[in-house]
Amino acid sequence: MTNTEETLAEVTVEEEVQALNTQPSGRPARHIDDNKADKELSEFHERAISECGIGRFHWMLLAACGMGLAADTAELLVLGFVLPSAEVDFCISQTEKRVLGVVTYTGLATGALLWGCMADRVGRRRTLLTAMTLAAIFDLMAALMPTFGTFLTARLLGGIGLGGSLPILIAYFSEFIPRPQRVKFLCALLACWAFGGIYVALMAWAILPKTGVMVVLDGQEHFSAWHIFLIVCAIPTPLAVIGLLALPESPRILLQIGHESEALVIYQVRTYFGSLISKIFAANHRRATLPIIVTWVFASFGYYGLSLWFPEYVKYLKGQDFKLKASTLMNVSYSDIQFNQSIENMIYVNGRFTNVRFQNLILNHVVFDSCHFEQVSFIKIKSSRSLFRNSTILQSTFVDTDFFPYRFEGCHMEDTTFDSMDAFCPLDFDYNIHLGEVFLEQLIGELSLIPGLVLAALLMDRFGRARLISISLLLCSLLTLTLAAVQSPEAVIGVEAAFNVFFAVGLASLTVASTETCPTYIRATGWGLINTLSRGAGLAGLFVYDSMLECTVLASCFVTSGVMLTSAVVSLLIIETRHTLL
Repeated sequence: MTNTEETLAEVTVEEEVQALNTQPSGRPARHIDDNKADKELSEFHERAISECGIGRFHWMLLAACGMGLAADTAELLVLGFVLPSAEVDFCISQTEKRVLGVVTYTGLATGALLWGCMADRVGRRRTLLTAMTLAAIFDLMAALMPTFGTFLTARLLGGIGLGGSLPILIAYFSEFIPRPQRVKFLCALLACWAFGGIYVALMAWAILPKTGVMVVLDGQEHFSAWHIFLIVCAIPTPLAVIGLLALPESPRILLQIGHESEALVIYQVRTYFGSLISKIFAANHRRATLPIIVTWVFASFGYYGLSLWFPEYVKYLKGQDFKLKASTLMNVSYSDIQFNQSIENMIYVNGRFTNVRFQNLILNHVVFDSCHFEQVSFIKIKSSRSLFRNSTILQSTFVDTDFFPYRFEGCHMEDTTFDSMDAFCPLDFDYNIHLGEVFLEQLIGELSLIPGLVLAALLMDRFGRARLISISLLLCSLLTLTLAAVQSPEAVIGVEAAFNVFFAVGLASLTVASTETCPTYIRATGWGLINTLSRGAGLAGLFVYDSMLECTVLASCFVTSGVMLTSAVVSLLIIETRHTLL
């Protein structure tokens, strides 16, 4: 748009805003009925942005907001990638690992509602800059924290900051886009959310160790690979902040708040917090907002739960294959030799070891069952899921090993000494983790979101938001039932990719419908509430699916299918919004 057109548009906007904000009596427009005033402002706003058209500004807007959504994805995904390394570095138990997941989701859920409500009172851009600057600071600090407690605190505060990105960015972005182009641009924005996941998976592949043994060796470094990975994955957040500094405030929210002073608006944040939430469930909005919120909750429960279950099931299948390949040596005898190469997936039964030296090696899934050791030395040994069972150990020495008492079951020892135990962490970490396959699964899963978003952009205006939501979630429900027949990691990854394609169609349609359903004066608050409840449902999903990892695969299939079917049925109540103005 030329400078002359911009000037004319500014004059027109100023005149129409003045006309809208003042009644014949001269009283401010805020005394007009909320719905009527909002409709008038929406019609004016739509005309104004339609006259401006689509230009270079909108691509700059997409780049800045896209970086923000990529940062949100990174915040969710990095934890799964760094947990194997952090588990070794911080010596954290299974319970502490769950606490770390809870803290991340709690921060994101809290931040979503807090910043969402604030954005409706003081403006989208200012709130985004504050929230994402806070996130950038604490995400960087988390990568540098030396202890589990400080790392946990930094993750919580970073999550609170970044929790505001998704709800506000979608509201902020959509308020610049004319209705005819809204679907395509919002799908493009959601593609950036998927690109964030692809970026994290690629960086994990390039930076992080890919086997359990490599994780342990990397943990001996002063600044291990997972710290570098966290710093690299935090890059989108400061880039989003830089991009937002070059962008203006949303013109729609400026129309909504009128010419009231900044101080008065900030003062009213606390007063309006409860009333903004209640307006979402007011009689004139309840019919439209409730089905959307319920659909989000059930869909998030299933999606986030499966995001945990898929990689864990891939690892489970690899582990089962590993167990089937275990070698058993019976009645073997070794004397006057030295073992200096690592031993893996081996079971010794009734073996005899005399004057033998084990030095500078790793015992990975090795069992000595009913064996006899005499004058044997174990020096500088690392072990994983290895033990001595019903064995006799005579005149032997253990130096610089991690052979804690739990590794000896029913053993008889005489004249045996333990010196310089590796006492840093008594937990038994499983070195038999094949992170390369997990990284590949995550990468394919994130890539598969892209074709789903493209399909949504092509089909949404033709078939409508509500219909596309129902169809895609129903297909997700049916597809998860096929997991019962899947027996290989490759097939699981294939089902996950197909699931993500269908879910991306529903996600994009649900995002557009949610944006168009909430009026401007509660749009960011509505998105904040949706995001908070979705994160809460996702957290519940993580716990439920984590408990089902020990159960048969049928349990996960039927739970996911039922949850997705419920969300598909509820989505039938969503009001079609394809002709709605913002």
